[in-house]
Amino acid sequence: MPRKKSTKPKESKASRTAEIGLVIGVRGTGKTTFMKKIAKEVAIERPVLVVSYANIDKAFAEYPVLDLADKQSVKSKKKGIYRAFYYKHDKKTLKYLFHYCWNYLIVMDDCRSYLDAGMLRDLSIGVIQSRHRMCDWYFVVHAFTDIPPRIFNYYNLMYLFSTSENPERAKKNIPNYDVVASTAKKINKYCKVKNNKYLCVKIENI
Repeated sequence: MPRKKSTKPKESKASRTAEIGLVIGVRGTGKTTFMKKIAKEVAIERPVLVVSYANIDKAFAEYPVLDLADKQSVKSKKKGIYRAFYYKHDKKTLKYLFHYCWNYLIVMDDCRSYLDAGMLRDLSIGVIQSRHRMCDWYFVVHAFTDIPPRIFNYYNLMYLFSTSENPERAKKNIPNYDVVASTAKKINKYCKVKNNKYLCVKIENI
């Protein structure tokens, strides 16, 4: 099974559909490398914001930190890659993302570590509303159950890597479950047979 080519979010146009992407795979499967490639492609024309809980992961360490509470600074960015840390503003982080970001690609890296069940309603409403500001959202996680359940209702792209969790655990949340489960099984089998865990398959949910 050959690696599928990655595609960056579509160019910013008033008529385009903003993307809600899910990037799922265990550690060491290439998710970070994949996201850096997409981020660099998008950042030529639009701003990219990588949100993590704290300044622990060094993958994007070379990029400047953006203070999400600084409305003018956030709204002034037209291109480039930036970082933001959830711990700095805690739950206000989502508010700033929803209201200050325009035409961004927002990458919620390892979001399980800072998004809890109490935020799900506000998160889903905010993500949908921010699509009118032409923001794309990518949720990067290790397992299917790391994805906030309501987000499955709105996602239109999934980039699936090798996984250790059975997708059946999130079956009730995944609208195209049969396709996802079948693809996950094929990826895991391929990676085991070839002893190569670096495989990503793109799944569209239209």
